[in-house]
Amino acid sequence: MDKIIDSEKFSKFFKALYVATAIGAFTDIFDTSVVGGTSASIITSLNITKPEFGFLGSMTFIGGLFGALSFGYLSDAFGRKKHL
Repeated sequence: MDKIIDSEKFSKFFKALYVATAIGAFTDIFDTSVVGGTSASIITSLNITKPEFGFLGSMTFIGGLFGALSFGYLSDAFGRKKHL
């Protein structure tokens, strides 16, 4: 498989795939760093404990998992073209 990938040209599709992956990684890391950097003020303003804040942080990942599974299924079922 590596030989097939290495022998292919770096086409427009691969460039678009690279950019989309980079943007996705950037936004994920950006969100995580913003919440991490503001965690002290979030805890203070919401008047919650650190374990409660940790639970809220965990819920974002569980929500992401639920969204990926449910909307991934929906996009496969309704958003993809049927090939003959």
